[in-house]
Amino acid sequence: MVAPADILRTSRNLRIITEGDKALLYDSFYGQGLVCHRDMLELIEALKPGLSMRRLIELYPQADLEAGVRVLLEKDLVVANGDTEPNAPYRVYPRDVIDSGAVINKLRLNVAMTCNMQCAYCYVDTGGNGSRAKMMSWPTARKAVDVFFNLQRKHGYEHSVVRFFGGEPLLNWPLVSRCLDHIKKKNSAIVIEYILNTNGTLFSVPMAEKLAAHGVGLAISVDGAAKDHDRFRKFKSGRGTFDVVTANLEEFLAAGCRVGVEATVGDHNIFGLDKLILMIAGLQDKYRIAVPMSFQHLSVVDKKKLDTTSVGDKVDRLLELFDLADQHGVRADTGLVHFPFNSLKGQRDCGGYCRAIGGELCVQPDGGVYPCGALPLELGSIDNIEAVFKSNRYRQLVGRVAGSISACIGCEIEAFCAGGCAADGFAAGKTVKAAANNCAVEKKLFRELVKRFLSTAVDLSPEDKLG
Repeated sequence: MVAPADILRTSRNLRIITEGDKALLYDSFYGQGLVCHRDMLELIEALKPGLSMRRLIELYPQADLEAGVRVLLEKDLVVANGDTEPNAPYRVYPRDVIDSGAVINKLRLNVAMTCNMQCAYCYVDTGGNGSRAKMMSWPTARKAVDVFFNLQRKHGYEHSVVRFFGGEPLLNWPLVSRCLDHIKKKNSAIVIEYILNTNGTLFSVPMAEKLAAHGVGLAISVDGAAKDHDRFRKFKSGRGTFDVVTANLEEFLAAGCRVGVEATVGDHNIFGLDKLILMIAGLQDKYRIAVPMSFQHLSVVDKKKLDTTSVGDKVDRLLELFDLADQHGVRADTGLVHFPFNSLKGQRDCGGYCRAIGGELCVQPDGGVYPCGALPLELGSIDNIEAVFKSNRYRQLVGRVAGSISACIGCEIEAFCAGGCAADGFAAGKTVKAAANNCAVEKKLFRELVKRFLSTAVDLSPEDKLG
């Protein structure tokens, strides 16, 4: 209940984006949002210097004013009676929770730190995260799987994620197959989401049938039409891979596999991805199954300057591609370029970027544990997992959240971006507390996606939620 004498003022974290007669009011630090009619901005403007509730009622005698003010207070868009806003990190785990491994909910097995391709922007052949071994052995894989699921059971997880990664993980298909069988036998009580990232150059019918039987989602990399894809995505012989990849993609779909397409956006393909979207639409019609696609930033290792398109042109082009995908029934709202906006919609937690900030157990072929496949910070060994969770590096990763990254303090999307990709930030600043390189793109794209959301929003009640 708001008392008549309560002094109300707008939060210092309040940000506003308008489109037509609608507005999004949101808290840039904690992430709550409210869609409203643009008329409410007059009330917001009046609250900036501070007003008592009594005076507010005199100025705006609407019947539902108190209910609206309560919603503004609940969402931290307005504060009362001089409430302080320290903007202290809020995704902070107690030390005993961190040390116990309770933050971990995803296993990434880098089963093959080698590849049959040589892509111009790949980090694996440039050092990756330092594994000495190239192919993971069964004892190492079994140890990693057992350690991970022991943690999941200990901490009561009912849903977990297992990702097979590389290099090219299908170069070590016998190990992947054995892992699937072992996990199914030992962990039937836990719902498991499987993901396998692949370049799509390897296929066999038995492989596809087993992947389909275990519900493994395949993320196949395709960078556009043949000319654009083959410019950077080549076999080590120098031959382009487009024809092989697209043929195998269809074979996987025909075998009943769940398939998504990932496109790494750079100078080579940003103005030619229309053809890829149309190809995916055709596959969906042919196989009567959704084939989502995601756009990935080309960052982390862009030392060769392969992504030089201006911020404005890049955002405009991405928006055109989203429109085209929508017109043809292709889902294109996943991937790194959508991370901040998906946080606003409630599809991801606010305050942190991804599971690499302590939530992922990434195991290399030699048993080394890392935050993710792209961040070259060894945390320890799978043979001594307790030491990993008590290491300073791991604790710093868990603490890489909104409010802890100095370069991001006060940013208009701090809650939703939270510094961006930790690997990209580390590549730029040699510390996990550095912000990623593509801030300008993230902010502009976020604002434009919000405007699109507002243009189609129909529920403008005070309780309206984005998620």
